[in-house]
Amino acid sequence: LEFFSGLQTVASNTTLISSRDTLVSDAKALSSRVNSLNNQLSALYSSVNTQLDSTVSSINSYASQIASLNQRIMEAQAATNQPPNDLLDQRDTLVTELNTLVGVTTVEESNGSLSVFIGNGQQLVVGLRTNQLAVQASSADPTRMAVGLVNAGGVQELPDSMITGGALGGLLSFRSQSLDSAANSLGQVAASLALTVNAQLSLGQDLLG
Repeated sequence: LEFFSGLQTVASNTTLISSRDTLVSDAKALSSRVNSLNNQLSALYSSVNTQLDSTVSSINSYASQIASLNQRIMEAQAATNQPPNDLLDQRDTLVTELNTLVGVTTVEESNGSLSVFIGNGQQLVVGLRTNQLAVQASSADPTRMAVGLVNAGGVQELPDSMITGGALGGLLSFRSQSLDSAANSLGQVAASLALTVNAQLSLGQDLLG
Protein backbone atom coordinates (compact mmCIF):
# COMPACT_ATOMS: atom_id res chain seq x y z
CA LEU A 1 0.00 0.00 0.00
CA GLU A 2 2.86 2.40 0.80
CA PHE A 3 4.28 1.89 -2.68
CA PHE A 4 1.06 2.78 -4.48
CA SER A 5 0.46 5.69 -2.12
CA GLY A 6 3.96 6.88 -2.90
CA LEU A 7 3.25 6.72 -6.64
CA GLN A 8 0.21 8.94 -6.18
CA THR A 9 2.20 11.42 -4.10
CA VAL A 10 4.96 11.67 -6.71
CA ALA A 11 2.42 11.98 -9.53
CA SER A 12 0.74 14.90 -7.78
CA ASN A 13 4.04 16.76 -7.32
CA THR A 14 6.76 15.40 -9.60
CA THR A 15 9.42 17.94 -8.52
CA LEU A 16 9.35 17.09 -4.82
CA ILE A 17 12.63 15.27 -4.14
CA SER A 18 11.55 13.89 -0.76
CA SER A 19 8.52 12.20 -2.35
CA ARG A 20 10.73 10.60 -4.97
CA ASP A 21 13.12 9.33 -2.29
CA THR A 22 10.22 7.92 -0.30
CA LEU A 23 8.89 6.14 -3.39
CA VAL A 24 12.27 4.54 -4.01
CA SER A 25 12.35 3.31 -0.40
CA ASP A 26 8.79 1.98 -0.71
CA ALA A 27 9.72 0.18 -3.93
CA LYS A 28 12.70 -1.44 -2.23
CA ALA A 29 10.51 -2.50 0.70
CA LEU A 30 7.94 -4.02 -1.66
CA SER A 31 10.66 -5.88 -3.55
CA SER A 32 12.07 -7.12 -0.25
CA ARG A 33 8.66 -8.43 0.83
CA VAL A 34 8.19 -10.30 -2.44
CA ASN A 35 11.67 -11.80 -2.17
CA SER A 36 11.00 -12.78 1.45
CA LEU A 37 7.82 -14.60 0.44
CA ASN A 38 9.73 -16.35 -2.33
CA ASN A 39 12.43 -17.40 0.13
CA GLN A 40 9.77 -18.81 2.46
CA LEU A 41 8.30 -20.84 -0.39
CA SER A 42 11.77 -22.08 -1.35
CA ALA A 43 12.31 -23.18 2.25
CA LEU A 44 9.03 -25.09 2.15
CA TYR A 45 10.06 -26.82 -1.08
CA SER A 46 13.37 -27.76 0.55
CA SER A 47 11.52 -29.09 3.59
CA VAL A 48 9.30 -31.24 1.35
CA ASN A 49 12.39 -32.68 -0.34
CA THR A 50 13.93 -33.55 3.03
CA GLN A 51 10.71 -35.19 4.19
CA LEU A 52 10.43 -37.11 0.91
CA ASP A 53 13.88 -38.59 1.49
CA SER A 54 13.06 -39.51 5.07
CA THR A 55 9.66 -41.00 4.24
CA VAL A 56 10.96 -43.06 1.32
CA SER A 57 13.78 -44.38 3.51
CA SER A 58 11.22 -45.50 6.10
CA ILE A 59 9.05 -47.12 3.42
CA ASN A 60 12.03 -49.09 2.15
CA SER A 61 12.82 -50.21 5.69
CA TYR A 62 9.26 -51.47 6.25
CA ALA A 63 9.30 -53.26 2.89
CA SER A 64 12.52 -55.08 3.80
CA GLN A 65 11.12 -56.08 7.19
CA ILE A 66 7.93 -57.42 5.58
CA ALA A 67 9.97 -59.45 3.08
CA SER A 68 12.05 -60.85 5.96
CA LEU A 69 8.90 -61.85 7.83
CA ASN A 70 7.56 -63.42 4.65
CA GLN A 71 10.53 -65.76 4.67
CA ARG A 72 10.13 -66.66 8.34
CA ILE A 73 6.40 -67.21 7.91
CA MET A 74 6.91 -69.44 4.87
CA GLU A 75 9.53 -71.50 6.68
CA ALA A 76 7.43 -71.84 9.85
CA GLN A 77 4.31 -72.76 7.91
CA ALA A 78 6.18 -75.36 5.86
CA ALA A 79 7.68 -76.90 9.00
CA THR A 80 4.53 -77.12 11.11
CA ASN A 81 1.77 -76.87 8.51
CA GLN A 82 0.22 -74.31 10.85
CA PRO A 83 0.04 -70.51 10.48
CA PRO A 84 2.61 -68.82 12.78
CA ASN A 85 0.19 -66.37 14.37
CA ASP A 86 2.81 -64.29 16.21
CA LEU A 87 4.74 -63.69 12.99
CA LEU A 88 1.54 -62.93 11.11
CA ASP A 89 0.62 -60.36 13.76
CA GLN A 90 4.05 -58.75 13.44
CA ARG A 91 3.65 -58.53 9.67
CA ASP A 92 0.15 -57.09 9.96
CA THR A 93 1.52 -54.41 12.29
CA LEU A 94 4.25 -53.53 9.80
CA VAL A 95 1.73 -53.27 6.97
CA THR A 96 -0.46 -50.99 9.10
CA GLU A 97 2.51 -48.76 9.88
CA LEU A 98 3.60 -48.80 6.23
CA ASN A 99 0.11 -47.71 5.24
CA THR A 100 0.56 -44.55 7.31
CA LEU A 101 3.48 -43.65 5.04
CA VAL A 102 1.96 -44.58 1.67
CA GLY A 103 -1.29 -46.15 0.54
CA VAL A 104 -0.77 -49.87 -0.13
CA THR A 105 -2.78 -52.88 -1.23
CA THR A 106 -1.87 -56.41 -0.24
CA VAL A 107 -2.41 -59.93 -1.58
CA GLU A 108 -1.79 -62.99 0.57
CA GLU A 109 -0.15 -65.77 -1.41
CA SER A 110 -0.81 -69.50 -1.00
CA ASN A 111 2.68 -70.05 0.47
CA GLY A 112 1.91 -67.66 3.31
CA SER A 113 3.85 -64.69 1.96
CA LEU A 114 2.28 -61.28 1.49
CA SER A 115 2.69 -59.17 -1.64
CA VAL A 116 2.48 -55.41 -1.19
CA PHE A 117 1.66 -52.93 -3.96
CA ILE A 118 1.56 -49.14 -4.25
CA GLY A 119 0.13 -46.78 -6.85
CA ASN A 120 -1.79 -48.63 -9.54
CA GLY A 121 -0.09 -51.97 -8.93
CA GLN A 122 3.62 -51.21 -8.65
CA GLN A 123 5.27 -54.04 -6.70
CA LEU A 124 6.87 -53.07 -3.42
CA VAL A 125 7.15 -56.53 -1.86
CA VAL A 126 6.72 -59.85 -3.66
CA GLY A 127 7.59 -62.87 -1.57
CA LEU A 128 11.17 -62.45 -0.42
CA ARG A 129 11.95 -59.69 -2.90
CA THR A 130 11.56 -55.97 -2.37
CA ASN A 131 11.58 -53.17 -4.89
CA GLN A 132 13.09 -50.07 -3.34
CA LEU A 133 11.79 -46.55 -3.81
CA ALA A 134 14.16 -43.67 -4.52
CA VAL A 135 14.01 -39.89 -4.62
CA GLN A 136 15.74 -38.19 -7.53
CA ALA A 137 15.50 -35.13 -9.76
CA SER A 138 12.48 -35.24 -12.04
CA SER A 139 13.17 -35.86 -15.72
CA ALA A 140 10.73 -33.07 -16.59
CA ASP A 141 12.16 -30.55 -14.10
CA PRO A 142 15.64 -31.15 -12.63
CA THR A 143 14.89 -28.67 -9.81
CA ARG A 144 11.99 -30.83 -8.61
CA MET A 145 12.44 -34.06 -6.70
CA ALA A 146 10.35 -37.05 -7.74
CA VAL A 147 9.73 -40.50 -6.31
CA GLY A 148 10.66 -43.50 -8.41
CA LEU A 149 10.80 -47.27 -8.26
CA VAL A 150 14.26 -48.82 -8.53
CA ASN A 151 14.56 -51.57 -11.13
CA ALA A 152 17.29 -53.24 -13.18
CA GLY A 153 17.30 -50.42 -15.70
CA GLY A 154 17.56 -47.62 -13.16
CA VAL A 155 14.76 -45.67 -11.52
CA GLN A 156 11.26 -45.60 -12.98
CA GLU A 157 9.83 -42.20 -12.10
CA LEU A 158 6.29 -42.36 -10.74
CA PRO A 159 3.83 -39.51 -11.41
CA ASP A 160 2.84 -37.69 -8.23
CA SER A 161 -0.81 -38.49 -8.91
CA MET A 162 -0.04 -42.21 -8.75
CA ILE A 163 1.20 -42.04 -5.16
CA THR A 164 -1.72 -41.55 -2.81
CA GLY A 165 -2.38 -42.00 0.88
CA GLY A 166 -0.12 -41.76 3.88
CA ALA A 167 2.57 -39.21 4.58
CA LEU A 168 4.17 -39.60 1.14
CA GLY A 169 0.93 -38.95 -0.71
CA GLY A 170 0.24 -36.01 1.59
CA LEU A 171 3.63 -34.42 0.89
CA LEU A 172 3.22 -34.73 -2.88
CA SER A 173 -0.34 -33.44 -2.71
CA PHE A 174 0.71 -30.46 -0.57
CA ARG A 175 3.46 -29.60 -3.02
CA SER A 176 1.33 -29.86 -6.16
CA GLN A 177 -1.88 -28.33 -4.82
CA SER A 178 -0.66 -25.72 -2.33
CA LEU A 179 3.01 -24.86 -2.83
CA ASP A 180 2.94 -24.83 -6.63
CA SER A 181 -0.21 -22.70 -6.64
CA ALA A 182 1.27 -20.18 -4.18
CA ALA A 183 4.58 -19.99 -6.07
CA ASN A 184 2.85 -19.50 -9.41
CA SER A 185 0.58 -16.80 -8.02
CA LEU A 186 3.48 -14.94 -6.43
CA GLY A 187 5.49 -15.14 -9.63
CA GLN A 188 2.59 -13.84 -11.71
CA VAL A 189 1.96 -10.94 -9.33
CA ALA A 190 5.64 -9.98 -9.24
CA ALA A 191 6.07 -10.17 -13.02
CA SER A 192 2.84 -8.29 -13.73
CA LEU A 193 3.67 -5.57 -11.22
CA ALA A 194 7.21 -5.10 -12.53
CA LEU A 195 6.13 -5.00 -16.19
CA THR A 196 3.24 -2.60 -15.54
CA VAL A 197 5.20 -0.19 -13.34
CA ASN A 198 8.27 -0.18 -15.60
CA ALA A 199 6.12 0.35 -18.70
CA GLN A 200 4.37 3.29 -17.05
CA LEU A 201 7.59 4.84 -15.77
CA SER A 202 9.14 4.63 -19.21
CA LEU A 203 6.43 6.99 -20.49
CA GLY A 204 7.46 9.75 -18.09
CA GLN A 205 10.47 12.05 -17.69
CA ASP A 206 13.16 12.36 -15.06
CA LEU A 207 14.01 15.68 -13.37
CA LEU A 208 16.30 16.57 -16.27
CA GLY A 209 13.49 16.21 -18.77
